[in-house]
Amino acid sequence: MIHAALLGAWVAEVIPAQNIPTHVTLFGIVLVALAGTFLPVPMAFDVAAAFILMTRSVPLPYVVTLLCTLGAFSIYPMLIVGRTISWKTAARVFAAVMVVGMACGIGTALFQHAW
Repeated sequence: MIHAALLGAWVAEVIPAQNIPTHVTLFGIVLVALAGTFLPVPMAFDVAAAFILMTRSVPLPYVVTLLCTLGAFSIYPMLIVGRTISWKTAARVFAAVMVVGMACGIGTALFQHAW
């Protein structure tokens, strides 16, 4: 648990909110989905974090991507699932959460440009 928390804190420091670009790109959505799926964040904190980022003018597709990935799965459950069930299953769940987050972020970006 401590190892997962340290890894999560390191990722949060590597990608601070003020360094997130205001122009939304596909690569940016993928990076935000990867970081959001990786970070060990409590379930209720994802909504608060998304609200704070939204008020700090972070683009909405990035906020939606984080909202869909934070709290759903992280490095800590991945370690537990990998050790108890299989690493293949853990990687698939990680990838599935990341893909859902990317799809939501891309869908939000397309919806914003359609209007």
